[in-house]
Amino acid sequence: GGTTGRVAALSYNTPNPWNINSDITLFSADGVGSLLDLSSIVTMTTHYDQNRCSTISVNAKNNGIIDLSGLTTLNGPEAGCRELDFNIQNSGNIRLGSLHQIFGYTRFNVNAPQFSLPVLQSASTTTLSIGAGDTLSLPQAASLASCPVILADGARLDAPQMQSFTSASVTWGFNSTLNAPNLVDVSSSSITWAPGQNLIAPPFTNIFAAELYVTGGTTGRVAALSYNTPNPW
Repeated sequence: GGTTGRVAALSYNTPNPWNINSDITLFSADGVGSLLDLSSIVTMTTHYDQNRCSTISVNAKNNGIIDLSGLTTLNGPEAGCRELDFNIQNSGNIRLGSLHQIFGYTRFNVNAPQFSLPVLQSASTTTLSIGAGDTLSLPQAASLASCPVILADGARLDAPQMQSFTSASVTWGFNSTLNAPNLVDVSSSSITWAPGQNLIAPPFTNIFAAELYVTGGTTGRVAALSYNTPNPW
């Protein structure tokens, strides 16, 4: 704890494929005053392991800070069971204030009261897992594609500009919230309305191949003029 490490590299990359044959931690900051300064990095790319389902981790915990504030584009592994995980725990922080786009299989495990990706515009194949009572803010994100959202009890995802949530799903905890007041396109997604699940969104106008469920006396509304599926499906 209490140390600082700095680099001056403009990018981070790995071999393709990256057959590490094990889980690996790329970056870690642990403890009060611990700072890993990677703010020079603009692009980050990690590739998949051909031999096993390996997890690649970036960990900030116990007030440790990882500064990736210069990162604009993030590319995770190409294969679905090989993930690049960002783990924020116990008042740790990963600074991602310039991150605009996320591609590849990535995951954010947010276990901090407030965490934000302030300029993120779009993400694909990115799992967003938010801990009990915690909030993830995506103030500029317009679209999430193939991005599972996992909300623990009392968790909240704020995405006020999001219009498109496609090929995706939400796993709800009790009294959890998805705040998406501009969401209109849920194509190929699974959407549920139920007690204790606070979906703040207007009636959807695009429900192409969507799965829609209501339970427990709740009401779900759409404004779409048609329902269709792929051919063949």
